[in-house]
Amino acid sequence: MPAATATKTDDLLTRVRAKAEKGQADAEVTYRALVARCAAERDTPEPEEILQVLADISRDLDQFQSDVEARVKRLEMAATFAGLAIHQSELAAARSKIAAAESKYSTAVTAAQRAFDDAVKPLLADEARLTSAINAAERAGGELVGSCPYAELLARRDEASQKIAAARDMLIAAEKQLRPAQDRADRAWRAVRVPRKTWIETAGYWARWSRVAWHKRRPTKRRPAATSTPRPPG
Repeated sequence: MPAATATKTDDLLTRVRAKAEKGQADAEVTYRALVARCAAERDTPEPEEILQVLADISRDLDQFQSDVEARVKRLEMAATFAGLAIHQSELAAARSKIAAAESKYSTAVTAAQRAFDDAVKPLLADEARLTSAINAAERAGGELVGSCPYAELLARRDEASQKIAAARDMLIAAEKQLRPAQDRADRAWRAVRVPRKTWIETAGYWARWSRVAWHKRRPTKRRPAATSTPRPPG
């Protein structure tokens, strides 16, 4: 091949390659802009536009969907990150207020805690002393009963305990037997009891009837007959 022809061919291929690379770069820019539009939901492109851009860049719908979802996540992260400075400022203000409150009330809190401890400490000591005394008294009572030298007293105690237990059992049995009768009596009372509204209406009726009957029985005063007064002669 002549040198001049080879040079022209190389130049053409170089220009074609450059144009193809520029077209591919432009298609990539257009694709990224399309993904950004869909993720931001500012203006939804038409399906034909999406398909044309995908065809120009040789990508499918699945890849497009994945890129849009990734873009949405990045937008959410960017929105969260945008509030970092505001949150840091608010946190610093809150910590400053906490420090001021601690400085203002720490002395009062310490004094109140000391007063509380001084007031409660003797009470806790009394509680421990009284608990110990009660336990000692209970143990002494048990030892007194266990070491009683009089067998007849222990026998009388056991007999009294048995009678108390038997009486308690009889009371429980009687309550169980009486419960159905009590339930039937309660149901009967609820069945015959006059409702409050009906009682009020009945009372009002009898009150009105009594007033009417009283007016009917009361004697009426007769009005005197009208008399004509003679006129003097004119």
